[in-house]
Amino acid sequence: MAPVLAVGQVIGTYGIVRRIGSGGMGEIYEVSHSRLAGRYAMKVLRAEAAATSEALLRFQREAKVTSALQHPNIVQVIDFSTTEGGQPYLVMEFLDGPELAQVMKGSKALALPRVVAYVKQIASGLMAAHEHDVVHRDLKPQNIFVLKVAGSDHDLVKIVDFGISKISAVTATITSASTVIGTAQYMSPEQALGRIEQIDPRTDQFSLALIVYEMLTGETAFRGESVSSLVYQIVHEEPRALVDANGPIPPAVAAVLKRALSKDKERRFATVKAFADAFENAATAPAEVSATTMASAHSLLDAGVRVAAPSRRRLRIGAGVAVLVTSGIVVGVVLLRREPPAANDTRPITAPSVSVPEATPPAAPPAPSPTVVRKAPEPIPVATTTVREAVKHDVVRPTRRLKPEPPKPAPVPPAAPASISPRTNCSPNYYVDAQGDKHFKPECFLEKKPGP
Repeated sequence: MAPVLAVGQVIGTYGIVRRIGSGGMGEIYEVSHSRLAGRYAMKVLRAEAAATSEALLRFQREAKVTSALQHPNIVQVIDFSTTEGGQPYLVMEFLDGPELAQVMKGSKALALPRVVAYVKQIASGLMAAHEHDVVHRDLKPQNIFVLKVAGSDHDLVKIVDFGISKISAVTATITSASTVIGTAQYMSPEQALGRIEQIDPRTDQFSLALIVYEMLTGETAFRGESVSSLVYQIVHEEPRALVDANGPIPPAVAAVLKRALSKDKERRFATVKAFADAFENAATAPAEVSATTMASAHSLLDAGVRVAAPSRRRLRIGAGVAVLVTSGIVVGVVLLRREPPAANDTRPITAPSVSVPEATPPAAPPAPSPTVVRKAPEPIPVATTTVREAVKHDVVRPTRRLKPEPPKPAPVPPAAPASISPRTNCSPNYYVDAQGDKHFKPECFLEKKPGP
């Protein structure tokens, strides 16, 4: 097919440098600006395509939508006009890099960290479109470019081609809006069934999940010899690697993809950003994290809550609480075992004995040995009492064995006073008893009676 524009031709302030590629609706050229430095790309709609209102509306829509979405992960539209021959064109930034389809074709499956980086950027660009009520609905590896950034080790991802995007607030309609629009291999179930009214941002989420599947496995999720075969699989079947425990996708990552690829869009993530966050968490989670554990945290991501690993401070606090709870349980068990005896229980109980070993002179230190075994003291018999008596007195006190004290001599009562007689000895006028106490003799202080 003959090119629409010739090399060296000037269109307004743009000079044609070379033709980059062509498609069914138009061609893309590298152009230069007469007053500005840099490289630009011009997309020109073919005359036969421009003659149809549907193609023209799509082209105008791409120019309108893309120029309104100022985001680093979406290609920037600089200008929009028509040639002297009446062919519409738009001028965009020049993307000096391969399509994602070419990247995957050359290296098959991509490393998981690289896939995470790409998904975060694609989701960021899609979120900017969704916030403007724009659904791409033709997301595929051919519409994603991977660029090298000078002075950086990270790739820059750009989304292109919003020509068939769905705009909620647009007043103009495309005549074939009820037909299936999009690339069959990356369609969502609602697209495959022709339910255009059900298309929303979760439609792009399904397509992005299919692209992630392909980046991780090197194969498309659904493969068929015809469009009808692909449509049936998209609507009714699950990709094989999502149900294979030994497949190339880690279980936690497979759980995230399985939710994003739900046939019912209500079961997918609330936003494409929530899907990207869940995918990153699953990809960076430890190997022992199961798919079930990861799936249980997805509801937090839907609410915009970032799931992070617990800090060491939280772990220490949790361990302290666990120790306190365990200690309380042990104390509770001991207290429960000490049940009070029944009031009518007369069985004898033995009070706990406390032995007080007698003081012994210090012995010479024993010879060193690996193990010293001490002989337990023999049990000391203790007093017993009945349960009834124990309840009456509340506490049963232990009986101690003490050293016996020497018996005290019986006190000698003082001699009964007698009548004074010449035989009474009042010198001295007192006496000392067996305990050493001094007693006065009362008869020595009484008046003497006359003798017979």
